[in-house]
Amino acid sequence: MLQKIAGKNFEGYEKLEMEFHPGVNVIIGQSDAGKSAAFNLIKWIRTNRPLGNAYRSEWGGDTEGEIWTTDGHHIKRLKEDGDETTSGFYIIDGVKLKAGATPPDEVFAALRLDDINIQEQEEPAFMLAPPWSPGEVAKLLNKAASIEDIDISVANLTKGLKNANQTMGVAEAVLKSKQVELERYVNLPDIEKQIVEIEQSERYKIVLTNQRNALQNIQQNLNRIALKLEQYNTLPGAEILLKELKTHKALYVELETKTITLRQLSNRLKKVEEGIAEVKDLSTAQSVITEAGKLWKTQQELEKKKTGLAGLKKRLDLIKKEDDSLKRQMDAFQKEYDELLPDVCPLCGGDTS
Repeated sequence: MLQKIAGKNFEGYEKLEMEFHPGVNVIIGQSDAGKSAAFNLIKWIRTNRPLGNAYRSEWGGDTEGEIWTTDGHHIKRLKEDGDETTSGFYIIDGVKLKAGATPPDEVFAALRLDDINIQEQEEPAFMLAPPWSPGEVAKLLNKAASIEDIDISVANLTKGLKNANQTMGVAEAVLKSKQVELERYVNLPDIEKQIVEIEQSERYKIVLTNQRNALQNIQQNLNRIALKLEQYNTLPGAEILLKELKTHKALYVELETKTITLRQLSNRLKKVEEGIAEVKDLSTAQSVITEAGKLWKTQQELEKKKTGLAGLKKRLDLIKKEDDSLKRQMDAFQKEYDELLPDVCPLCGGDTS
């Protein structure tokens, strides 16, 4: 339901506002009071007609139309000044939408106004005069009461019920065939028991097969061993050769042990020879050590003298700093004395300079 309308620079009105009350509203007024303009404003917003610029004011400016509804919607139609190429745009509850040949669907959804809701001034009496025929009136009433929608819904339900009955008939036929087929499996528990026994027999067969394969492998290994033994039995003097090999191996181990011992003795002898060479050079090393000790003592004495001289230098630097400080103090006292001493002695009257 409409709550309020407002227009700006629409037709011959710079500003147009009208509020509605709940229920029936009657608009009365003199000519050019804005009655028709109010209906035209509603029509412009609802149908986006006319498409040209006939609705715009002569003085220009943005042309606006607004509608507020009782359920909280706000629809605004706007065409800006100087816009001659587009149809402007709508703003519906804060959302901006482009205006085309017809308003956006959001406008119809928000307003919920049809052609029968608007009776213009020069139109014939609503449903009472031509071109309203009894058929058109009945059609309009059916639409108002949603009878056509009800008929469509009933037809759809009838069709759906028919399809459901057909589907149920097919399902019942399938069910009966499945029940007949199920009777063929009455002995299913016995069959399952036989299947379990067969599966157990298959597993036992696999175990026996594995055991047979293992025995075959053992038999093949025994055959290969027997062949090898026969080959060794045919070798002449095999036992004598084996004893000689053991004897030669023992001699080889003994020689290897003696070789390791000789190598260790050689290393020890080399170390002894190196120690003797070091002893021969000991006298020369002793004299070098003695001379190095004298030089070290001399260096220590020089370091002590150097430390003493550094201390004297620090003391001289301190004395020099104190002397410079005293000189600065004397200069400051002399300057202060010269500033305080008058040019003429106050006692004798003589010249103090």
